[in-house]
Amino acid sequence: MWKFYVALRPDMMVYGGVVMDIADPANDPPIIRPDFVVECKELSDWYERVRDLKGRFSRPLSAEEWRILWLKGLWDGLAEAMGVRRKEVIRMFREEKSVRLKEAKLVQLYKSIYRPDGMALVSRAEVPGEVRGELEEHGITVYDGVGFRGEKLEELAELLLGMARRTGEPDLLAEAARLIGLPNVDRRALAAAILELVSEKAEDLRSRLADG
Repeated sequence: MWKFYVALRPDMMVYGGVVMDIADPANDPPIIRPDFVVECKELSDWYERVRDLKGRFSRPLSAEEWRILWLKGLWDGLAEAMGVRRKEVIRMFREEKSVRLKEAKLVQLYKSIYRPDGMALVSRAEVPGEVRGELEEHGITVYDGVGFRGEKLEELAELLLGMARRTGEPDLLAEAARLIGLPNVDRRALAAAILELVSEKAEDLRSRLADG
């Protein structure tokens, strides 16, 4: 399926519960929204390197494919990562069939498209302050100068461990998202909305629980 071919692929997509299949063909991107994303960089100059996205759009897209990409926000994600307007991104794809992004911008694009609760970048080498600042402004935690020292990632490991849910433990937010027909909704926004509804319906909830 073409949607799987063009889907952007971070290094690690982390799910807090048991997920047997991350494919979600009905949505775009066709992948279940991860709880956390980890991107790893080995080269010392990774932030200077440029990625050409031309290969992902190497054949003409049908009108339906263009419509899906428009509606689902790929253009908005690219525009945000590149610091330009959406119509400029669309023009580049339609006229040039290519967009060139520096790796730091591509990392930001991963976060914009998949909307995880959290994201981290792990770099073997030190990351310049301006690159680190740009990533952190987009909510991406940077672990740099890691080398091959496992202790440098203890904080990240503890964070990921804390996200784990026991087998069989229900994911109430995921179930709520499914019930309202928004499987890829931002979990934090959903949790805030649920708490607001609970506050509004506190008396009714107390009554139901007391009767039960």
